[in-house]
Amino acid sequence: MDCGGTDNPQKNGRDCQPSFQQRLIRRFEKQAEFASGYSPLFTRLWCAAAGWLRKKQPLGIWLTAAARKRKSFDVPLLFAAGIHKSILAEHPEAYELAQFFPTAGGAYVEGDPQFDQVLVQTVTALQQRLAEFIATEQVQTNETGRGLCWLLPLLYTEWGEIHLVDLGSSAGLNLVAERRCFEIIAHSRQQNIIALGSGKTSQFTVNSKGDFPLPQAKRPIDILSRTGCDKNILSLASLDDELTLAAFIWGDQVERMARLKEGIQALRELEQEGKQLTLCKGELPEDLEHFLHTHIPVHPASPVVLYNTYLTNYLHDKGSSLSARMNSWAETEQRPILWLQMEVNTSRDDAPGKGWVLWQAQLWQAGEHHCWDLAWCHPHVTTIHWLPGIEQWARFWS
Repeated sequence: MDCGGTDNPQKNGRDCQPSFQQRLIRRFEKQAEFASGYSPLFTRLWCAAAGWLRKKQPLGIWLTAAARKRKSFDVPLLFAAGIHKSILAEHPEAYELAQFFPTAGGAYVEGDPQFDQVLVQTVTALQQRLAEFIATEQVQTNETGRGLCWLLPLLYTEWGEIHLVDLGSSAGLNLVAERRCFEIIAHSRQQNIIALGSGKTSQFTVNSKGDFPLPQAKRPIDILSRTGCDKNILSLASLDDELTLAAFIWGDQVERMARLKEGIQALRELEQEGKQLTLCKGELPEDLEHFLHTHIPVHPASPVVLYNTYLTNYLHDKGSSLSARMNSWAETEQRPILWLQMEVNTSRDDAPGKGWVLWQAQLWQAGEHHCWDLAWCHPHVTTIHWLPGIEQWARFWS
């Protein structure tokens, strides 16, 4: 998406350190480019903000000041989420802009000439509230379909009960994936291969390509504990917490909003049964060993299943130390340890598309360490391309 920018932090043939404002402009433009073709509404919103910054308009000056203490990478997401939260909370200042947000019952027509003016009026009226949101809130993830990462591989094992651990959990909704409903579809036939989870209606439809051996049985597995670790945990203890999480969904992504609400409902049903999530604040990868030694139940000594999805891209070392840290802990455990990941991976050159993640399984059991590459996945887990490792995984347990 071209937001009309031309700035270049090079001058007289020498590299100049870009100012914070220039970094912000670039981040807003990059975010608009990323959203182009996927979220027309937020593409327009981020382009408009980039224009304020570039032209040093009053709202651009305000936004630079409000974001001064934050990483430039986070600011476009915080800015958009702050606006979206006011709309979802039905603040009167946001009423007119809400008419453009499908998640609030509105409609956005690409190129609507009124949008930019209404956006300026709304942000001007919400400046104090937005500045506080940008300064204090943390970016949250709400891809509640990524629980498939642990749900499917587990069905091949002989385990009847496990401890479940989410690394990079945010609000922890993927820890209740077995209460959702996933349908895996054969890409070549557009037919249902397998349905997973106890949800009564289909929530996630996943297209798949390649040979896929079905698990022998879809038996229930008793999850003894559900534990998450994140530097930005969100406990969903109040309606305001729910609104904060929902705000990070883009305003024209109605289906994703519906999936989030279903995930929250699944969590509430778990709580009504007297069960709960344990969410622990921790900086990964540095705090991994402490978290594992301190917060993973020792009794009963059942297998531990850990997973992370699109986490390493956000770690300062891009996850380079995560495997060594995990291995040092897992080797000391007497019980089976299964680590499942969906992460960007550069060790293979057969990814079907840019940004796809590699679904991997590592198992420490009976003094042995095994690794499998199960599949390539679209980062939103809408499409899976199976690799030979999924058949090897199935044979291992047969």
